[in-house]
Parts: sequence; C-alpha cells; structure tokens
Amino acid sequence: MEGLIENLTVGHVSDVKVVLTTVVALLGIYQVGLIVVAYEKVRLPFLTSAAAGAAHRAIGDAIVALTLFISFVCVGYFGLEAEELGAHVPLALGLLIALGLKVIAVRWAPRAQFLLPSLGLAVLSLLVAIWLNAAAHYLA
Repeated sequence: MEGLIENLTVGHVSDVKVVLTTVVALLGIYQVGLIVVAYEKVRLPFLTSAAAGAAHRAIGDAIVALTLFISFVCVGYFGLEAEELGAHVPLALGLLIALGLKVIAVRWAPRAQFLLPSLGLAVLSLLVAIWLNAAAHYLA
C-alpha cells in the first residue's frame, strides 16, 4: 500500500496531502458563496440561483471524491496508530460522517433536507479544522 501511495505522489506524500487538503478547504469556502446565491440570499447579475445550485452540487461531489482519496492516502500511508496524529483522526472521522449524512439527505432523504445548512456548516468547519491541523503538522 505504501509503495502505491509513494508512486501516486512521486514520493511527496505529505506535500500532496497538504495541497489537496488546501484545495478541498478552499472549495468548501467557495461552496458557501454558491449556496448563498442558490438560496437567493444574495443575487448576482451573472449567476442564477439554478446555476449556483448545480455548481454547488457538482463541486460537492468533487469534494467528496477528493476527501475519500485523501482519507485513503492518510490511512494507507500514515496509519491510525501514530502518536503525533492528535485531533486529526477524530476530525477526519467527523468529516466523513458529516459528508455521509449530507449525501444521504440530498440524495435519499428529502425530508431531512432541512438539516443541509447545519450539515454544510459542520462540513466546512471540519474541513478548515483538518486543513489547519494538516498545515500545522506540515509546517512544524
């Protein structure tokens, strides 16, 4: 497993992880702007609410895919036993649970859609917390 991850990242596992985590966190922040337009809390002349909603959904799918890839890399390469992980594993598990609940609410449980703003805020908060944690470990 470690060899595959080394090959995928050309030997720069931590660098790739931090870059991808940065991309995911920034996409999460962008998602807030899109959903505000989609819910018509803010109106922009160049972006309709329908287009913002469609973009929000598509980017959300990309965030899920990238998050699953990052999780695969982290668990496969770094494992879950390292002492220096600290809050990283609980934050990541919380993120995966929140993303899973959000996907369920969007795709299969229309009655739970009232939870989407809260779940979205939880996802964004966890993305930023994980990014801060990953960046701090990387820069230390």
